[in-house]
Amino acid sequence: MLFNSINYEIAAVGFDILIIALLYYKKALPTIENKNFKYLVYSVFIATCLTIAYGMIDKLNCAISIKYISAIIANISSVVVLALYGIYAMSLIHYNKMKLFRTVVQLVIPAVCIISIALTPVSRMVFYYNDKGKYCTGMLGKCITMYYVVYIIAVSVYMIKFWKELKIKQGILILFIDIMLLHSYVVPDINKSYSTEPFLVAGALCLFIVYIFIHDPDYYVDIRTGKFNMHGFKHV
Repeated sequence: MLFNSINYEIAAVGFDILIIALLYYKKALPTIENKNFKYLVYSVFIATCLTIAYGMIDKLNCAISIKYISAIIANISSVVVLALYGIYAMSLIHYNKMKLFRTVVQLVIPAVCIISIALTPVSRMVFYYNDKGKYCTGMLGKCITMYYVVYIIAVSVYMIKFWKELKIKQGILILFIDIMLLHSYVVPDINKSYSTEPFLVAGALCLFIVYIFIHDPDYYVDIRTGKFNMHGFKHV
């Protein structure tokens, strides 16, 4: 993950702050999917800030060790974001089957990616800095890209398999988000003319859309009393 421009990430921070403000000022239903959505929003915000810091450090004439640390943290934060997205999307389906699949997708594979990224200063397998201080992709760099692709596809397959457990609006939105995330990550990787990978800004935009159509508390709260209406009590 190499960013020559952080303009996208700076724009994404604005969307993240807006969503966090809405979550803070509006009362949400105490459901597992709402909690997971909140964790996902926070993780995207943190990952975006870390990526901006990494982009700034990478442009400066800093020590290689500082560049390694910032790059590792930024890459790991993106893996965590994707893992939390999978946890959130699958929590929309209140289903207890395929626990092994969920464990592998949500925990095992992300853990392997995080360990691989953390060890990259020694192994130089995921990425490394050459003698001129330039960021280079290692042998496992493409594997991390494939992890993103396979992960998003796995989430889509899971959602399609248990489509009947979802509301139509939820299912369509999640599949739309999966397509957006795949496009934002894969296309820049294929087309080298892109100066950045707008994965996090695409994530921020998708979260804003999800909040409006799925998690807006106004649908569940009576405007006059500020208490849950019938939709809210049924959902709980």
